[in-house]
Amino acid sequence: MKYTPQLATYLVIIILSLSTALLAQDQRNGYYLNASGNRYSIILPATPARAAPKVLTEASAGGGNPVEISLADISEFGVDGSYRYVVRAVEFAEGRQAAGAVTQRQSATRATTRLPLLELARGPASLYLFRGSGGPQYYLSTESEQFVALLFDRFLNEDGDIVSDNRYQQQLRAALDCGGTPKQMRGVQYTERELLNAVVAYNDCQGGTTRSLSNVRQKSFSLGVLLGPNIFNYATENSVQRTRGVDYGSGIDVRVGVEIIYGVGFGDGEASVNFTPSYYSFSVEQEVENLGRMSTAVLESTAIDLPIGFRYVLPSKQLQPYGQLGIGYTLFPGGMQTSGNEELEMNLALSYNAAVGVLYNDRFGLRITYNRLADALPAAAVKSKISGIWIAGEYRF
Repeated sequence: MKYTPQLATYLVIIILSLSTALLAQDQRNGYYLNASGNRYSIILPATPARAAPKVLTEASAGGGNPVEISLADISEFGVDGSYRYVVRAVEFAEGRQAAGAVTQRQSATRATTRLPLLELARGPASLYLFRGSGGPQYYLSTESEQFVALLFDRFLNEDGDIVSDNRYQQQLRAALDCGGTPKQMRGVQYTERELLNAVVAYNDCQGGTTRSLSNVRQKSFSLGVLLGPNIFNYATENSVQRTRGVDYGSGIDVRVGVEIIYGVGFGDGEASVNFTPSYYSFSVEQEVENLGRMSTAVLESTAIDLPIGFRYVLPSKQLQPYGQLGIGYTLFPGGMQTSGNEELEMNLALSYNAAVGVLYNDRFGLRITYNRLADALPAAAVKSKISGIWIAGEYRF
């Protein structure tokens, strides 16, 4: 496929149209209750975002700037049939790290704070989740106690050993005691799935029903930037006389990219579709024989890669490993410059990539991506073989 400015324009239009359609479908008619219990309509995301909102945003009736509604004036909000947040004063450690992260022996000071809690299950026992920058914090409500923080910490003792403080398991055994029915609370992990199973088992034992929102998977759009070295290899192959191919060797340059991520909860992890346009350049040289003489051939080019990837992030408390596969097209806007100042035309090339990486608290990350491009040369006999490894640091907004 040949690169043309018109083709690039069409690609941009298609990408913008798809993004607009996805964003439009991601909104629903929701509601909120003020402190007096009065109900009002508001447009909200169709599903809860990964991080709890700090304010609600309402469109201005006059078409002006959106109006922010403080959670201090709200007792509940959500989308009927989809999800529900309750805003309550609960115990919370400001500046806490992710639950289960290894810290020093002294824990952060806990104070009472008004937080939006996502309802995961409602019944004789109810489970709620607050997800902020410090990872998930779960809360349990029963008939005797309301919105109790389930506590889980890991710290270094005086000998430098890692010790787990699984107080949440003791809390579960005390709060979800159902007439001596064994609950195996000691082995319950601090994950949404296992805590939900414990709550549902207790409600079943009590003869009550559980309204579970575990099937409501958290979806979100997010934006990231990537920057790091790109190690590439360029070679040509003559499809008629394969011995006449030339390996121009490897080079290294800086590659920069942005990433639009649409994620949805899947199991205890997260599946996502990503669009990751990136820009890089490469320059390679090699001694080649031309009419019986050896000379140095230099090739230089810039490339814009436009892949769509499919990623799965494994469930983890703080470090989230993931794998990703992608496919797309690579453009060479300026063609290929040679040592003789000759410009070679380059076609639009199909590209493939596979990546592994790790995220820290959904914010910082490191990714290693292997890229391979299909033939980008217009000549029928000579084929290009371009591949590379991109080692990128990642930051999510």
